[in-house]
Amino acid sequence: PVVMAVLGLTAVYAATALRQEKEVLASRAAGRAGDWQGMRDAARRATLSWKTLDPFATPIAFLEGMAEAKLGRLPEATVLLERALAENPGRMEVIVNLGTVYAQSQRLDDAIECFAIAANRYPDRLEPRHNLGSCLIDAGRFAEAVAVLEGVPEEFRGEATEEALAHARRRMAEEPSAEAPRPASSR
Repeated sequence: PVVMAVLGLTAVYAATALRQEKEVLASRAAGRAGDWQGMRDAARRATLSWKTLDPFATPIAFLEGMAEAKLGRLPEATVLLERALAENPGRMEVIVNLGTVYAQSQRLDDAIECFAIAANRYPDRLEPRHNLGSCLIDAGRFAEAVAVLEGVPEEFRGEATEEALAHARRRMAEEPSAEAPRPASSR
């Protein structure tokens, strides 16, 4: 009887895991198609309180949070992306997108912290450094923005990075009282 019960539970777990994986794939497909409502709905169907995906995978809360962000529901997106970060603090896409939602919500200090963490953990990636520089500019921290953006090797600077760097330099020159660079926060 015990063996049969274990086999039965294993079968139920396997079937549930397959359904969850199917919904995750459906959520990603809907996101690629620009169907944010479908992305959110499939992510919600994939969410199980007693089973999560591999901790090294992208958390389901991330998919739902991104859909909420695309639907313009920034408070809901923030809660979900913060949960996704707690579930998997090492995923760059989670850190960067949470930083983006913070920036869109005018929570610049939180955005700067997210982008600084991502830039420190993934020094070979341009996106977090560009976003960090842009948020520092938005926060009026021009000297810090210049330091961050100048740290991007010239061969990897795109037009947007060069424009942000030129803007930060101009603003820094316009404000002679600009403080000396201080390192962006990091955990």
